[in-house]
Amino acid sequence: QSKIQAEAKKEEELFDKFQCYCKTGGESLTASIEAAKTKVPGLVSDIQEATAQKEQLESDIAKATKDRKAAIASMKEAAALHDKEADAYHKESTETKANIKAMGLAIQALEKGMAGS
Repeated sequence: QSKIQAEAKKEEELFDKFQCYCKTGGESLTASIEAAKTKVPGLVSDIQEATAQKEQLESDIAKATKDRKAAIASMKEAAALHDKEADAYHKESTETKANIKAMGLAIQALEKGMAGS
């Protein structure tokens, strides 16, 4: 019988402990729920702000990608124009040097011809 009384007392203590937990736990949960409810509008606002920022960044990336492609195309055009102008300069320079050399030889020939007269 003392064993039964000890078990009963133990069960009563556990019951009291559980009752205390139910009372304080319920209040704690209610407080947590209320605190969470007050945070919801701020979190919704944060999500909307982050979404808007993400869309802006995606737009910026798309524009930068487009600008980069345009810059690469411009650089290719400029390089092709530079190569074309360099070739033209080289041809003209070679021709001018050949003409100067021919004129030098012609002047020498004329001087020899004039000196003999």
